[in-house]
Amino acid sequence: MAGKASIDSIEKQITMLDDKIEKATTHLNKLKSQRQELIDKRNSIKMQEVAQILQKSNLTPEQAVKILTNYNTENNNN
Repeated sequence: MAGKASIDSIEKQITMLDDKIEKATTHLNKLKSQRQELIDKRNSIKMQEVAQILQKSNLTPEQAVKILTNYNTENNNN
């Protein structure tokens, strides 16, 4: 019977660890979601800055894309 008690104890420990892993995974996913929200917010602010620069420079989005595409093509060929 000592073997049975030992196995029961091990099973309880495994269950406890599984519960801890589940809670940690849930917490990690929440943190990742919060991180992504902040990244999205930062990117939105940066895009607003880009739009202001384009407006001040009297460039259309199409012109900006063409300039960036040309810049990227020239720098990748070197």
